[in-house]
Amino acid sequence: MIAVLDELYAANQEKRDLYGADPMKYMESEEALAAHLHEIQGLTAYPERIDDCVNEGLIEGVLNVLQHPNIDICQLCVTLLYELCEKELAEKQPETVKKILSRF
Repeated sequence: MIAVLDELYAANQEKRDLYGADPMKYMESEEALAAHLHEIQGLTAYPERIDDCVNEGLIEGVLNVLQHPNIDICQLCVTLLYELCEKELAEKQPETVKKILSRF
């Protein structure tokens, strides 16, 4: 999941660098990146899996993507980070949330 996020982000950045003046040429890679971020958001429904993903570099990956020039992609990253730190999750997985917050 995290490796895919890194790959999609790198692919999108490469296409943006090549075709910066023509957004239609990198729109598909941007949509794939956004779709994967939505998929990762689904992880919040499974608190028991979050710790493993955090240990694999989820937070660092999302923070990296947060630098994206598309504000919609950034919004997805912020929403995901927020959901990973919500009160309900903190009550169920306090050590995981501490680990997440320590990455900032």
